[in-house]
Order: sequence, then C-alpha cells, then structure tokens
Amino acid sequence: MTKWTEEQMLAIVKGNTNIIVSAGAGSGKTAVLTQRVITNLKKGMHINELLILTFTNNAAMEMKTRIKKAILEDDEIKNEAKLTDSADITTFDAYVLSLVKKYHYLLNLDSDITLIDSSIIKKKKKDFIEEIFEELFTQKNEKFIKFVTDFGTKNARQTKKTILNLDYSFDLITKKEDYLNNYIESYYNKNNLDNLFHQFENTLLKRVESIKNLLLNLSFEVDSDYYDKIYKTLEPLLKSSNYQEIRSNLDFKLSPLRNASDKAKYYKEQISKIIKDLKSLTEFHEQVLKDDLLKTKEYAEVIIEILLKLTQKVNAYKFEYQVFEFNDISKFALKILDENEDIRNELKNYYKEIMIDEYQDTSDVQEQFIKYIENNNVYMVGDIKQSIYRFRNANPDIFKIKYDAYKDGNNGFKIDLNKNFRSRGEVLDSINQIFNHIMDDNIGNANYIKEHQLIFGNNTFIEEGNNNYNNNLEIYNYLPDPNFTKEEMEAFIIANDIKKKVTSNYEVFDKTLRPCKYSDFCILIDRTTAFDTYKKIFDFLNVPINIYKDDNIMISDETSLINNIIKFIINIKNNKFNETTRFCFASIARSYLYQLDDQTIYDTISQNKINESEIYEIAYNISKNLDSLSNEEIIKKIIYDYKFYDKMIIAGNLNYRSIILDNLIIKFKELNKVNMTIYEVNDYLDSLINDEESIKIPALLNKNDSVTITNIHKSKGLEYKICYFPSLHKEFNLMDLNNRIIFNTKFGLILPNYDNGFKSTFVNFLNKETYIKDEISERIRLLYVALTRAKEKMIMVTNLIQNDNCTTDENGIIDYLTRINYRSYKDILESVYPYIHKYIENIDLPEINIGYKYSQKNTINIDIEDNHKIIVNKKEYISELINEEHYSKSENKLITPTEVANMEYGTHMHYILENTDFKNPDYSLLTNEEQEITQGLLNNKIMSNIKDANIYHEYEFIYENNKQIKTGIIDLMLEYPDHIDIIDYKLKNTNDPAYLKQLNGYKEYIENKNNKPTYIYLYSLLNKELIDLNKN
Repeated sequence: MTKWTEEQMLAIVKGNTNIIVSAGAGSGKTAVLTQRVITNLKKGMHINELLILTFTNNAAMEMKTRIKKAILEDDEIKNEAKLTDSADITTFDAYVLSLVKKYHYLLNLDSDITLIDSSIIKKKKKDFIEEIFEELFTQKNEKFIKFVTDFGTKNARQTKKTILNLDYSFDLITKKEDYLNNYIESYYNKNNLDNLFHQFENTLLKRVESIKNLLLNLSFEVDSDYYDKIYKTLEPLLKSSNYQEIRSNLDFKLSPLRNASDKAKYYKEQISKIIKDLKSLTEFHEQVLKDDLLKTKEYAEVIIEILLKLTQKVNAYKFEYQVFEFNDISKFALKILDENEDIRNELKNYYKEIMIDEYQDTSDVQEQFIKYIENNNVYMVGDIKQSIYRFRNANPDIFKIKYDAYKDGNNGFKIDLNKNFRSRGEVLDSINQIFNHIMDDNIGNANYIKEHQLIFGNNTFIEEGNNNYNNNLEIYNYLPDPNFTKEEMEAFIIANDIKKKVTSNYEVFDKTLRPCKYSDFCILIDRTTAFDTYKKIFDFLNVPINIYKDDNIMISDETSLINNIIKFIINIKNNKFNETTRFCFASIARSYLYQLDDQTIYDTISQNKINESEIYEIAYNISKNLDSLSNEEIIKKIIYDYKFYDKMIIAGNLNYRSIILDNLIIKFKELNKVNMTIYEVNDYLDSLINDEESIKIPALLNKNDSVTITNIHKSKGLEYKICYFPSLHKEFNLMDLNNRIIFNTKFGLILPNYDNGFKSTFVNFLNKETYIKDEISERIRLLYVALTRAKEKMIMVTNLIQNDNCTTDENGIIDYLTRINYRSYKDILESVYPYIHKYIENIDLPEINIGYKYSQKNTINIDIEDNHKIIVNKKEYISELINEEHYSKSENKLITPTEVANMEYGTHMHYILENTDFKNPDYSLLTNEEQEITQGLLNNKIMSNIKDANIYHEYEFIYENNKQIKTGIIDLMLEYPDHIDIIDYKLKNTNDPAYLKQLNGYKEYIENKNNKPTYIYLYSLLNKELIDLNKN
C-alpha cells in the first residue's frame, strides 16, 4: 500500500472548493491525481461525472489506463470500470471538438467537421494576401501605397510575410473580427496611451532598483566615506517614483573611484551604464513620446484593414469547405457557451469535478472555456517551473495568478508538493543551489527560494543505494580548440566519458546497485541542430545512440520522391521534356526505387531514352487518368505502381518510412476536401519545401540499450540515471524582436513612425523588455526541466569563464538587469559562478579523431553538358537564372558546403542590418560577432553624416524601360539633400566584375527617378572594407 506524505494526502482528499496543486518535479503528481479519482469514486461520484483534461493524447491514454487499473484493483468501485472507456478523460482539444460536433447546428456547421492542417490554410492565406495587395494597388489606396512605399514596394515580399505573421498573432484573440473592428478606437485613446506609458515608466523604475542593488554590492567594496558620497549623489534618483522625477534627477556626475578593487570598479561601471541608459530613455518629454506613438495610427489603420479583409476571406473559405483548425474549434466552443446559458448550466451541473493536469501549460482560450463551466469544483495540478510551451500559447501567468490568490485564501485552496522522490539528494541540492539565485516571481514566475525548493524524499538512495561516488553536479570545463567546433569537442568528451563509465562498471541504483548500461544515459540539448554531429561521433566511437526527436516528413526521401514523381507525371501529361523533367527522372532513377548508377542515368538522358524507361512507362500510364483521379487515388497509385513498400526494404527503417507514406496519404486526402487539383497539390508541396515548412510526426522512443539524445521539450516527463548537458554556449533566439512590425496582446501593434527614417516608439522598448523577460523566464524554466530529468548524476560540459562580479539583491537573487541580459545558458551559469565553482572540474580534451567526418559515404556529383543538365544534389545548387531584365548576379555552379554556410551567414547579416536602426543602433540582441560587423559598417567614413540621411533598407524596385520589366533590391540606400549613396553588402568577396554591372543598374534607376547624383559602393562585411565603384 502506498505511503502518502501529509501534503499528498491533502491533495488527494481536500474538496468543496477550487484547488491548485503546485507539484514539483518528481513529486508523484500523476499517482496523486489517480488516487484522487479513486477517492472521489468512493465518495459516490461516477467516473463519467468527472471531466479530466490533459494536454497530449499520450498523457490522456496513460491517465485512462492508470485509472482503469486502479478501479479494477478495488472491489468497492470495480463496477465503474465499464464506464471508464467512455468517460471524459481526454485532451482539451478533443473535448471541445466533441462539444462543437454535438452542437454544430447552432453555428451552421456540418456535423462531421473536418480538421485541416494549418499548412494548407497558410498557403491559402498567402494567396489571399496577394489578392488583397493587388486589389489595394489597383484602387490606388493612398494610405496603403504610403505604407508599402515606406516598408517595401509593390512586390513587398517582406511586408506580405509580416502581414501573415501578424495574422497568426491576431488569431489568438478570441473574438478576432470584433477586436480588429474596434482596434483603432480602443488603442489610440488617452486612457490606453496613459496605461502604456505607465508600464514604460515601471520598466525605468526597475533600472533604478538595479542601481540600488549595485550600490548594496558596492558598499562591501569601498570605504564608508566614498559610499556616503556616491549615495548622496544618487539619492534623488533612487527616490524617484515616476518618469518626470527620473528625468529631472539625472543631472549629476559621479565621484571618481581611485585605488579600488576590480569588483568596486565593476559595480560603479554598471551604475554609470544604467544612468546613461536612463538618460537616453528619458531624453524627451512624456507628451513627445505619446505623440510619436500617435503618428503610427495611419500605418495601423492600413494593417487593420488588410487583416480584416484577410480574416473575412479565410473565414469564407473555411465555411465553404467546412474545414477548420484547432484554434477555430476552441473559439466555436467558446461561442456556444457564451451564447447559450442552458448549455453552460448543463455542463456546470453535470460535472462533479473538473480535473486539469499540466495546468501550467493552459492558454487564455482554454482558461476562458473552464471559467464558463466551473462551479467552485476545479482541481488544477501543475508546476509553473515547468511551463515551457509559451510558443504554443501557454500562459504561465494563469497559474501564477491562481497560485498567489489561493495561498491568500481567495476563491480557492493552495497545496505544495515539493518533496522529490526521483533524484538523489546531491542532485536536488545542486539544482537548488542554482535556482535559489536566478528564479523569482519577476523572472521565472516562481519565488523559488521561498516556495519551490526541491526537498529530498527518496530515502532508499541512502539506505540501499549508497554508491560512494561523487553524486554532486559536475561541470566539465574545457578550453576551446580552434581546430574543432564546440559541438565536436563536447561530443567527444561525452562519448568518452560514457564509454569509460560503462566499461568500468560505474554503478547506478535500480532497487539494488547494478553496473550502468548505455540506456541509463541521456544527453539533453536545447535544440536539435547538433544531433547529426553527435550521431557521427558516437557511431565512430562505437557508442550506441538513439536520436529522440519529432521528424519532419517534408525532408524525408519519400516526400521528395513523391513530389518529383508527381512533377514528372504532370510534365509528361503536358508533353514537357525540360530540365525539370530530366531532374525528376534522375531523382527517381537514383533513389532506392531503382538504384541506377550515374553512368546509366547519364546515357539515358543524353541519348533521349527517358521515354523507353520503366520510370516513364509507369508515369505515362498514370498521366492518362490524371484529371479523373482524386489526390488520394493518385498517391496510392504512385506508391503501388512504383512498389514503394517492396523496394523500401533496400533503404531500411521500414516502419519509419511506412509511417511517412501513411501520413502523406492522409495529407492528400485532406487536400481533396478543399478541391485542390493535383497541379495545385504539386505547387503546395513545392511551397512547403521552398519555405522550409515542417509537417511533424511524433518521435518514437527506442527501448534498445543505447544513449538517448533529445531536446529539452521532448524530455519532459522522462527520467534518466545520468544526464549530460552540452551546447550551453548556444545563444537564445531573440530574432523575432528585429521584426519591424510586431503584435503583442499586451501592447497591441508595435510600429515605428517614419520621419526621415524609421524611429522606434516607447512601446517598442516596452515590448522588447517584456518579451526578453518572458523569454529568459522560459529559458530558466527549461533549464529546470532539463536538470530535473536526472536521477543520480548531472554533468554539464562547457567552457565557463570565471566571474566574481556577481550582483545580487538583499535576498541573494541575481540582479534583474543581469538576468534579462542572459543570452545563453552559459551566461546563466557564469552569473552564479561564486555559488557553483566548487562543481567545476577543468579537463583536458580527449584525442579528437577528425576521421569521423569521413566515415559515411560521400555524395557523388556528375556534370552533364548544358542541354542535358542534371543537378544531383539540389540543395547544394544555386540557380538564380537571370536575363537582362534583372539587376542581379547569376551563380550557376555547384558550390561547396562551406560556400553554402557563408551564403547563409551573409543572408543572416543582411537581415540583422535591415532591422537595425542606423541612427540609434541597439546592440543588446546581437552576438559579439554581429555587433562587431554592424559597428564596423556604421564606423566607416561613408556613414559619418548618416544623421542627415533618409535611410532605405532592402529597397526593392520595379520599373519598365524599353518594354522590359527591370527589378532589383538595393541593400542600403542613403538619400542626402544633394546626392544618394548606394551600398551593396558582400560577406567577403568584392572582386567579381558582375557586381559593377549590378550596381550600375541600380544607379541608372535611382538617378532617373530622383535626379540626384548617385554613387555606388561595395562593402565587405568581414573585411570591413568599402570599395568605391565610381571611378570605374
């Protein structure tokens, strides 16, 4: 019989009120929740009178199985078992879908509602945006034309992409159309402007609070005379309570600090930086800042008009074909409950208790739904420290607000389960040591040191599992080697360490101590980009490894093959024997379906014998009936006629490939629902591939004896004996903040105003600060989830730099400004260096054998004369086929992976520069390398008068000349009163003669348009060199 703790028993039996259970990692929450169900049944409730909601299908299935098993083991309630299969133990999505299907007639919906993949709707949205832009251009809508002129041109690719992204953000609004219709009036009124400014004011006051923390730390490093002097200077600022007072109390000079320690110098430098920051942020009067925000209204009106048109078109499309996304279903359910009191009351009275698992992952829509049907009977279980799905619209504030209210006895009851039964005490102590200093109510959303510390609960580790090892956290600290990437070094360190532990029979505890196995080890990484490197190195060192991650079927062999076969069939039907046809033939011929060698393929193409092949014959037969077959019939015929299932045995991994084919068949069936022709399906697949869209299939957990490598999100709910944590140096992705137009439900549309260049408003700063705080909070919670997977040992692999300048508040929490400037997990660890240095072990790198890179068969590329061109590896071929109508350089050659990487980095830096305000640059989101490149450009002599210029980034133009349409995109154009400078960025190489022709084309257009002397330049980002092309 299970021995429950006092807190667990309270969570099992407490009733007659709303209850929130804060269940820390390893606290046995699933067992508690199951036992509460059994207890409720014994009180006379029936299983079908409980609504039990989880967030994944697997969790719902596991919960149902657990509950049924527990019921069958208890004679008192075993009759409930027959009701279990039909009981509402399900996901939120599945439950609201069943509700909408039940009351479909109230919304004029079909009873058999079809859920459609969001990628299909996304494609339609892109088409609709094209239509809307064309319509507004045709109408010569002046506001719209000004908007796209300021933000782009008629083609306006980036602006269209921005509209698409904004629409997805607005989709989170429950009553989207009402919100859009009322947006301008509700946003640009005095009350809202005052509210936004008050929030901006609070962010400034947090900086004042940081100065107080720095002063506190400085007081321990300087004599009392100096401290009294600097405190007296800062006192008016420290007592400031609003924007105007801060602005008025910044006119002072700090006393110089002489003969002081490095720590003292650091603290004073940080104070000076904050004061400089505050001076910049309070440069203008409050009303000037509000007026700047009001100037964005005209842009907002255009955006809202476009979004309203788009919403109406999308809704009409969905209702016409009766196809909807899950977000639509949730909104329909809310609409049913909102407009039908009798249905609300029926549900309120029917369910004796509503139980919600993983409550920390609840979204605003889900919370609103529960509010409609609750009756002081909601039982919520979760852990805010494990809220890691903000990208799926989870709102941790929902849990936090309830938790804080219930602990004060307002509207509910709060229970804490902090005792951990999963991990050794040393593991928990190490976790507490880190999170005591980095997680609080403000960042991380939990007062860790006061309410959330993990408490050791599994005494069997002491009584029977004492292995006499060092079970504390270990940090393997290494010095980087310029000859290898950090991923390579860390993979070799980990692989060798695991191998050593396995071969030396390192003991782990499994009821008794036993030698470890490979399956006891897990490698947890924040992202999946390094997985291939680990796979190659572990295979090379003969350490078995299993990659546990969701797969994207869009990059699978099967999807590529099916798409190329369809393209091949369409071209045969249309009697087209062009380069695309030849490429498709080569792709099919080289695949596992035929495995033809390169010489045979070359001979078949060069001798015009494609139509004599079996590949052609099958495609030709299908093409004859192409227009009379449904999409589902076509893909099934392709799979059957080309014998995919028979031939995939050669390629191996049969189960995985079969799952992909099954998913493709389902996808094609969905496309039938919206009457997509096979030609449109082909375009749809192309757009998914070109836009690098993902269609995911869930990962399968391998139960073989192998090391698991996975990302932190996938690891949630899992546990391993020994966990490694590499790639801690990888920078967090905050690139969304560089978008020029953003929507946030708290701050609305964040837009710049345009006055001789784009200028950010105070709301932009407010949004940036809030976004970063929320993102860093989530990263801290992710780190918590990662570390709490370990049962017996945590090992971090990184290259920490000693940091003794630790700024904390009076409770030992790292200062707010330090934390919102975290840009990697390495930054987090270095900020608490004084608390964790005892865990650091400086290690030498193992011998790294570069041979692992060549252990796999290389791809062979073959060249064929121009009239029979084959591109064997399409992803490593760049084809910007141009004619004299385009001002762009042609690159028709096969390129190396290094060149691909350089081009990708060049594109990335273009994006960085496009989104940087050159007059008031903000480097806070950039890496050191990005900052150095950007500063190199801005410090160049050509930028010396940039304050006087109108700045145009990525200026795209289209015009007609001598019956030719000419287009181009100018990286940077600086318009001065008497001349114009055009600057084209290159990553490194500036010597190609084609660049001169390209820039002269730009010059011709701009001079004709503006009647100003125009000068052209190339700028090498890496060499920081400006090339003057005007003398050529």
